[in-house]
Amino acid sequence: DWGTQFGMLIYYLKSKHGDMLQEVIASAQAGGGGGGSGISRQQIQQAAEKLHIGDLVEFYKAAKKEFDEDMSFQEAARQEVVRLQSGEGSNLFLWQVICEKSRQEFQQIYDLLHVDLVERGESFYNPYLSDMKSDGGYLYATTDLAALQHRVNVEHADRIIIVTDSGQAGHFHNVFTVGRRAGLLRSRGSDREVKVTHVPFGLVLGEDGKKIKTRAGESVKLKDLLNEAVLIAQQAFLERSTAKQQDQEQEEGVVAEQEQQEEEVEEKSKVMGIAAVKYADLSMNRESNYKFSFQKMLSLQGNTAPYMLYAYVRIQGIKRKAGEVLLEKVKGSSGQDGAGGGGGGG
Repeated sequence: DWGTQFGMLIYYLKSKHGDMLQEVIASAQAGGGGGGSGISRQQIQQAAEKLHIGDLVEFYKAAKKEFDEDMSFQEAARQEVVRLQSGEGSNLFLWQVICEKSRQEFQQIYDLLHVDLVERGESFYNPYLSDMKSDGGYLYATTDLAALQHRVNVEHADRIIIVTDSGQAGHFHNVFTVGRRAGLLRSRGSDREVKVTHVPFGLVLGEDGKKIKTRAGESVKLKDLLNEAVLIAQQAFLERSTAKQQDQEQEEGVVAEQEQQEEEVEEKSKVMGIAAVKYADLSMNRESNYKFSFQKMLSLQGNTAPYMLYAYVRIQGIKRKAGEVLLEKVKGSSGQDGAGGGGGGG
């Protein structure tokens, strides 16, 4: 949540959405904030809601296009970074608003996946950065080194595990090497060195074996993948439910035991679709690339989440069918065995 990209976004906002920015800033100031560090979290959230910039990915791509094609835009964006990192009030405010806008979008995905995070962006480590900087800006690895030092000396970590894609393996090898040589992996007053590990993961590929892309050749959004999985699962539920009603046959233990209400289908589709994506990802070798296939991950056969969920539901159906009578018989039999066995245990 820090660095050159925010200078790019801040300048793009100022140059393309100046009138809207003035309204957002005025609204925050009217609420008691000065556009700097004294503004409240609630005011930041309200300002983010007033910042109507459409799809965040498209907004970022438009800003990046300007940055790549216009040298004067690049220089202006770098100056905005310097002002941000020096703590200039209006840029600090805009940075907070952009982060909050992103956070609101991310939270939708976290809620879908039941992900619970303690957020610590790069900016969290700003107070711990050393003098390794150029023109007021910090190096890419500086924050990683500061994070190591903080986790060793403040959080007193026994082991540090960093999870990223395999493409960053070289970077973290260098960071760990520098950290070790600089003594950052030893807590103050101790000779014990904290163990650091980089845990890489492979790429998600399309069914053609290439890095997964949209038909337009762009990166696929996780949110779109999850929504598509839910939609496919919903269609499958409706088809099965319709077929069973037409045949007037209700197989015991399947999800659609009776006529399903629309809201039930929606809820069960979400469970099935999200579980399918999560299980398919987690069941693969972590470091290997794998082909993403809705058809395979939503299949009722093989090593898939739907197969296990249906198996579980069938088992629950068998238990319900057995009912309390069988359970009482088992209890009664156990009671008789216990009574006949004598009570001599000590």
